[in-house]
Amino acid sequence: MWGIGKVIDILEIIYNEAEKEWCDDSKYREMLSELYVKLEDGEIGEEEYEELEEEIILKLREIRNYKREHEIEGD
Repeated sequence: MWGIGKVIDILEIIYNEAEKEWCDDSKYREMLSELYVKLEDGEIGEEEYEELEEEIILKLREIRNYKREHEIEGD
């Protein structure tokens, strides 16, 4: 059986990995680029583009603020 210290160590590893993945804004930057391509190709209209762009930008701001509050480096 594992001691409480080992369980805490495992939970910290899981938390740190989840935080690292959540703070990775590259997927949202890629989504923003893909969205622009769809607009340029006529796959979506201006209104839909603006709505989706706003959602992505809000997520990027949320990540940036979280990084600032928790003193996490990276952009």
